[in-house]
Amino acid sequence: EVHRAKEMKCEPGYYCKDGIKSLCEKGYWGSGFGMTDPHCSGVCQEGFYCPEGSTGPTEVMCGDASVYCPEGSWEPAAVPEGYVSTGGDHSTRTGKEIVKKGSYALSGVEYVCQAGHYGASVGLSTPECTGKCDVPGFYCPPGSIFPTQHACGGDDHVCPAGTGAQVVVLPGFYT
Repeated sequence: EVHRAKEMKCEPGYYCKDGIKSLCEKGYWGSGFGMTDPHCSGVCQEGFYCPEGSTGPTEVMCGDASVYCPEGSWEPAAVPEGYVSTGGDHSTRTGKEIVKKGSYALSGVEYVCQAGHYGASVGLSTPECTGKCDVPGFYCPPGSIFPTQHACGGDDHVCPAGTGAQVVVLPGFYT
């Protein structure tokens, strides 16, 4: 048999129901004394996460660009390969989106495909992008989406396979 002699008001980060003290649920926060609901004061703000027992809507900043925290997060979510983190700032990302053509994404950060390479599809995740621009007579500047992004041009330029820019023909030479 248990004998209880006194009662106490629940502290911030906790809720009390039927005489039992429990942590506010993960993804929620409680700033006041005497909370009675597991969701305490409310849902965690986007860009932040709230572990069990949090006392504010911005308990912990989400992290770096490799993670994001939508509203109600209790831990950061990893950004999948080929996606970039979006919203907020560098420490409070709120979402993700697939990286566009002509770019690739690593750890939630977008990079442009380098000169001489092209990115023909969305969601690429390697610096090689789709591949090299290996068609002679064409060149691919950074961010190209076709292996034949630009035709070389007039008689005074040459574009060997895999080039990222037109090369001017030297005096005394012809194409």
